[in-house]
Amino acid sequence: MSLIAIEGCDGVGKTSLAKELSKVTGWPVIDIFGNNKLEHRKLNKELDMSINTIHDDMYFMDIWLRLGRPSCILDRTFVSGMIYGNHDLFPLEYLDRRLREYNEEMLFIFMRAEIETIIERDRAWKGREQRLKKLKSKFNNSYHLLSFRNFQTMLLDSDNFSAEQLAQHVLEEVEDGFYQSS
Repeated sequence: MSLIAIEGCDGVGKTSLAKELSKVTGWPVIDIFGNNKLEHRKLNKELDMSINTIHDDMYFMDIWLRLGRPSCILDRTFVSGMIYGNHDLFPLEYLDRRLREYNEEMLFIFMRAEIETIIERDRAWKGREQRLKKLKSKFNNSYHLLSFRNFQTMLLDSDNFSAEQLAQHVLEEVEDGFYQSS
């Protein structure tokens, strides 16, 4: 397993899980959306190329190859880009072909939480419950699409668990191979 991608609505605990997995595995967390400006500038400098938006490398594959195919954790991927941008999920053949070409695996972890939990964690969602329901539905559909297409997927409910507990669960499942695999 070289790539772990974490997806889900705002407030479900993606970044917390990514940081905890990074602490345990030593793998870097990469946010290709550039929410962490310092990390984004460092990545651009390291690659000697400018990556301004998700569209510069839709599936992260070219960036990843240029970095030398390191083990890493992605805090959001093209899935979020498509969902928050109100686009359909792009064809997945490219991603599948690149992973097979390099005999690599990528685990998509989809996180979810009850709306009340998300609002408790991120007050910006208060009063926007209908929008949140739609986003949750889109992430759920994306999870099923990737699972159906034989991508390796895992679904995590974060309501009653700490990031440490979730990271431990992910690592145990990966070690035991209990996630949806092709």
